[in-house]
Amino acid sequence: MLCIDVIESGYPVLYLYESTIGDMLMLHEERNCSSFPVLDNEEPAGILSLKDVVHLAEETKAAELQHLFTKAAVPENEFFYSALRVMNLTGNIVPVTDMNNKYRGTVSQRSMLDALNVFLSIPAGNSGIIVLEIRKADYSFSEIARLVESGDAGIIQLTT
Repeated sequence: MLCIDVIESGYPVLYLYESTIGDMLMLHEERNCSSFPVLDNEEPAGILSLKDVVHLAEETKAAELQHLFTKAAVPENEFFYSALRVMNLTGNIVPVTDMNNKYRGTVSQRSMLDALNVFLSIPAGNSGIIVLEIRKADYSFSEIARLVESGDAGIIQLTT
């Protein structure tokens, strides 16, 4: 699954020279978003977070706030884990670009969780996820399987 497959359709964006903090506040009210990709023409200029600008005047243009931008984006043809890694640094969104650095869409926390659900094939019903943290030298799949199966359960997927 690639980053282009994980973008959230219709995620709101700001435009570097047109959008204002007032626009951010309106989009926050409408869509409940707190971070926005800012575009300079068709290229991502950065990510602007509402928490960084709420104290400023609503007329303030995005271009005046470039020092507050988080510079980050992922290429559309990379595996979607790349977006997850970058999202750890940026907060809750990551812009996705094509080979010419043109904006293609945004990966949000919501779209990332949906992608992980599909990728990990998490079934509905009586299931769960167990996270084990063990040293590499102590890892034994057969021992883990024995413990799980001794509790009348089964392993349907293993990700290491």
